[in-house]
Amino acid sequence: MDDEIRRPPLATYRLQFGPHFTLRDAVAIVPYLDRLGVTDLYASPLWKARSGSEHGYDVTDPTELNPEIGTEEDFDALCRELRGRGMGLLLDIVPNHLAASPENPWWNDVLEHGAESRYAGWFDIVWSSLPSGGGETKLLLPVLGQRYGEALGSHELRLELGASGFTLRYYDSAFPIALRSYPMILDQSGVASRGAKASREWRHFEGIIESIRKERDAPHWNEPATKRAIKRLLLRLYRTDAPARAIIGRCLARFNEEGDESAGLLDSLLDEQPYRLIYWRRAASDVNYRRFFDISDLVGVRVEIDEVFRAVHARLFEWISEEKVTAVRVDHVDGLLDPIDYLRKLQQSAASSWNGDPRRAPLHVVVEKILAPEERLHDSFAAAGTTGYDFLNRVNALFVDRKGLRSLFRIYRDFTGSEAGFEELCYRRKKQVIATLFKGDLRMLGQQLLEIAGTTRSFRYISPREVVQALMEVSASLAVYRTYTRDAVVREEDRRSIEEAIARARGRNPLDARIYDFLRSVLLLDPDEDDEDGAGMQQRLDFVLRWQQFTGPATAKGVEDTVLYGYNPLLSLSEVGGEVAVAGVDPAERFHRFSIERAKRWPHTMNATSTHDTKRSEDVRARIDVLSELPEQWEAALTRWSRRNRRLKRLVEEKEAPSRNEEVHLYQTLLGVWPLDPREISPLRRRVSDYLVKAVREAKTNSSWIEPNEDYERALVRFARTILRDDDSPFMRDFLRFQRRVAWYGAWNALAQTLLKMTSPGSPDFYQGTELWDFSMVDPDNRRAVDFRKRARIVRDLDRADDRLRLVRDVLKHWKDGRAKLFLIREVLRARRADRDLFLSGSYVPLKPSGAGKASLVGFARRHRDRFAIVAVPRMLTRLAPLGKLPLGAGVWGSTTLSIDREFPRRWHNVLTGGEVEAVGSAAKKLHAAEVFAEFPVALLIGIA
Repeated sequence: MDDEIRRPPLATYRLQFGPHFTLRDAVAIVPYLDRLGVTDLYASPLWKARSGSEHGYDVTDPTELNPEIGTEEDFDALCRELRGRGMGLLLDIVPNHLAASPENPWWNDVLEHGAESRYAGWFDIVWSSLPSGGGETKLLLPVLGQRYGEALGSHELRLELGASGFTLRYYDSAFPIALRSYPMILDQSGVASRGAKASREWRHFEGIIESIRKERDAPHWNEPATKRAIKRLLLRLYRTDAPARAIIGRCLARFNEEGDESAGLLDSLLDEQPYRLIYWRRAASDVNYRRFFDISDLVGVRVEIDEVFRAVHARLFEWISEEKVTAVRVDHVDGLLDPIDYLRKLQQSAASSWNGDPRRAPLHVVVEKILAPEERLHDSFAAAGTTGYDFLNRVNALFVDRKGLRSLFRIYRDFTGSEAGFEELCYRRKKQVIATLFKGDLRMLGQQLLEIAGTTRSFRYISPREVVQALMEVSASLAVYRTYTRDAVVREEDRRSIEEAIARARGRNPLDARIYDFLRSVLLLDPDEDDEDGAGMQQRLDFVLRWQQFTGPATAKGVEDTVLYGYNPLLSLSEVGGEVAVAGVDPAERFHRFSIERAKRWPHTMNATSTHDTKRSEDVRARIDVLSELPEQWEAALTRWSRRNRRLKRLVEEKEAPSRNEEVHLYQTLLGVWPLDPREISPLRRRVSDYLVKAVREAKTNSSWIEPNEDYERALVRFARTILRDDDSPFMRDFLRFQRRVAWYGAWNALAQTLLKMTSPGSPDFYQGTELWDFSMVDPDNRRAVDFRKRARIVRDLDRADDRLRLVRDVLKHWKDGRAKLFLIREVLRARRADRDLFLSGSYVPLKPSGAGKASLVGFARRHRDRFAIVAVPRMLTRLAPLGKLPLGAGVWGSTTLSIDREFPRRWHNVLTGGEVEAVGSAAKKLHAAEVFAEFPVALLIGIA
């Protein structure tokens, strides 16, 4: 889209709201964020979510603020505080799904009325696929901990009366009973009034129930106001009318007493409901609504329907019109049926919220979109860019030694005995999750394909089994998360992705060639000669739209949530959207090409290094990258540690726990997360234990979420706790010696990465707490409480320092406390504010290093009219600076230089140290790295006119 967007953020700061961090807490830290240099608070979803939600993505009502994080007054106070400081609010929104929970009023209405609910079409439910027989349409809810008959027989299901009328209680969940079933509960021919002296009001209520019995399907009984009035009357009678309470109590008892008769009655009652409760293990095969990935309590929402779009976003556009929300992050944009149309409607509706003022530039929107290594963001996306995983992986690659990485792959293969490469594992694991987590989705897509085949002469009699198999093969072989076909025209990029996937599938599983030919013709929307009225083309397009929604979750679960936990040559590469392979192009050259393109096409995209979804924090990755520089030392350490700890392993079902693959994962994780503060070591043991259980379940080899092997998990946790128990054991002494080396060089990697994030094209994003060293693992570990008072105190102390050079030397001397990172962020964000156009709109110019240290130096310039900035950072310092020696001055950099263009200024102000650097030469100007890095190991220079 046009790069002239409305108020692009200069720097965002992500906050995770929940019961333990509220809107009032956010108000309290806004002054600190402002002082740090942040321009926009980036909020996790603020809508009403399931009770106790720690993340806010399980939204129950997108029209209400979440009461667990504050009141409307609290939200207004936050907005006033931000506005008063010239700051904005970037809000994370969740258009793809809502909580499939009775707490969700729209979903609850569907539970009560089924396909007749006014909201039935709002959710992505395939009613026609129900195998319930008799033409009935039921919604299948995979919520039971055991099979339905067993749950019924053990009386886990109980009938209750509450504020919502009669409900079915299953532990903490309550499901509505349809009003049309009330006569069955209040059986007048059974126990209702028999032997009881009922009140006149109760007899009036009995008349209502009798009318419902006779006209149970009459439209007026489904009027919301009528239903509410009847339920209120019933509850009031139960609470205030003693005879009524006795009658209702006996009626409930008939359904809740132990014994086959009560179970039979309850079964008959439930058979009348529009939903059916089923065993949770049947979700993958039987569930008939689109889920968020494989999460059954999150249901897909059809925002492609205008009415649904307006309802889901009504409050958002109200906040936009009031200028409380100034930017938007769209969660899981690939889950939408038509992301391009959705983003267009989002921008149009935002413009309408501003009364259609043509002077208003588009809303600043970033999308959570995971790009494959060579994939580019769709040109038609009405957005400023992505949430930054593409930047994260490109910048991380700068700190990975390619030659060392090749050695790490060899070490990994030798140690684990695994020969499978990353691409092959992705294919296998995608097939695995399709077959286990998404087999119902696959079955429905297969049925669509067979219906299409049945309309053609050429493919009418192809094998149903092979059609489904071919679809699985092609879906697992797709290199991107999804394609973006919207009509009869298939983009060239999408055509190429599909052709390559089909070619790979043919090679991997050579089914009948006609099957792949048929699938290719459908996915590429080739016209069918038998399709005279165009109905066949629409049928094919409908299939493709559904298939595109399917491949993203399959890739996410197969790669992000499986391979990235089980493929461990170098864990810092195992990140969302990462490329776990040896790239042929030099990472610096690749980073420069990437940045030039972003400066031209997506100048206001987001640059992220840590998010709420990353597998490990930025500082952990920066440490683990160092292993690529020390492959021989890593191999020797891995061999020693494995040999020394072998006796601590346990056999579980004839498998060694941990496996050698899990050992690699554990040792690299410990190298990355080991704290610099000794006081944090004790809590780390618990954190690592929790992480290992999650990691082994996600890897889906020796345990899983569906089939947890608790014996294996206990053995794995016991191993980790045992090796960490004694700080003075031979293993720990050896480990800590090696870890100190990794931590030392990792710190300079981390500073360099942070500076690149703040100065490359795009807006830097900071995940909560990462302005100091942060050694976090995947959620929920990365949602631990942040000590904002400590951070605010450090900023105040930095502001009071009156001797810049003494301050710089002090933060480097005490580098372990993290002040060096916070100092860097504060200074550069303030420079961004002072030179807004330079960093938001400036061009990107790669700078060429030369000299003995050229391989360890990366530099570029930003230019906007007559304003210039130069960024220089080190990398792979193990080859230049010995352990413990700061990477500063001529002793490290020698005669290494950075060439700059002739028209660039000769004199430069060092933003971080306050000093000046002067370029040498006339025809070809150069900056000496020894001067650039004289006092601080990274540099931001601003040209002096």
